[in-house]
Amino acid sequence: MTIVVVFPIVFSIGGAYKRRETVLDDYGALKAHGRAIYFATRDWLEDPTPQVLDRAKERLARTIHEVSSRDR
Repeated sequence: MTIVVVFPIVFSIGGAYKRRETVLDDYGALKAHGRAIYFATRDWLEDPTPQVLDRAKERLARTIHEVSSRDR
């Protein structure tokens, strides 16, 4: 009887952990790529204005905030 109860619970916990790890990997990749875009804007543009850099930083922050504040 205990195997009937425990076995599905173990698979459920394992599946939830795997989904969480996948989401955290994707979230980390989003943050890393966003920062790479900001640094490319800062370093590769010829004489970037402070307004362009501020706008890029603000858009990155807004994107990260929107992704992290979504309903789960």
